Amino acid sequence: MCCPLACPDADLTDQACLPAYTPIAGRPALCRLGLLDISCVNARDCYAVATAPPAYDNGTPVPKTPHAAPSSIWLTRDGGAAWTRQSIPPGVACNGDCQSGLYGYPLEWVSCLSSGLCRAGGGDLVACGHCGFAYAVLVAGSPGQPWKCAQSAAACGGGPDTADCPTSTGCYGVQSTNPFGPDIFVGRSADGGADWVAVGPVQGWSGSVLNAITCPDALTCYLAGSAGSIARISNGTTLTAQRTPTTRELYGIDCAGPATCYAVGDDGTILVLG
Repeated sequence: MCCPLACPDADLTDQACLPAYTPIAGRPALCRLGLLDISCVNARDCYAVATAPPAYDNGTPVPKTPHAAPSSIWLTRDGGAAWTRQSIPPGVACNGDCQSGLYGYPLEWVSCLSSGLCRAGGGDLVACGHCGFAYAVLVAGSPGQPWKCAQSAAACGGGPDTADCPTSTGCYGVQSTNPFGPDIFVGRSADGGADWVAVGPVQGWSGSVLNAITCPDALTCYLAGSAGSIARISNGTTLTAQRTPTTRELYGIDCAGPATCYAVGDDGTILVLG
């Protein structure tokens, strides 16, 4: 399956569509394009999120007339044989000193529960100088329902670069490309993604980027990122760096249980945790 909007000609990490002032403080903040994440409610019902280059071209508010958002969410109800594009908010509020209006946003993650409840999100800087950023956390109550902002419609905007939601109300996420905050913000939400508070901090990670997070249970998460970075959230509030035998970039992590996880990255790197 190749969704028309999900298969751009540009590279999957195309720096050309970023504002001139990135990377931020030495942290690479590349555009992530194409199909970026997938999550399934069951064997037949799955969502995939995709982002095209115009999602990063957000120097001006999106038009008020109806239009297709450059980010997209796709749903299959038959195990992947057919996919349909879902309705999502065309823009989100800018958190900062921006023109009034709504701004485009990339979608980089999606997380579903077996109940049918799903969350998705992502974001980037608003390309108008150092003035703000546009992030989204979207929610759908069951497969096929329209996606809405986790916050109120008026306050839609805010959230992590990547996240996982192991319960109906509990989510954990990472934001590491926001120049207005700490180098790495690891956050948790107790209201389904509307509001976020910090977990941690972990010392010694200045300049790192955490690329992925997975939560095998309600109070435990594992994170992976640049230079072989691995961290563990325990008890929902304690963030601890883990020793690893590699300095290669890690881009994905998943767990088979609360203590057995696998992280993957550059040059075919596969780490086993547990």
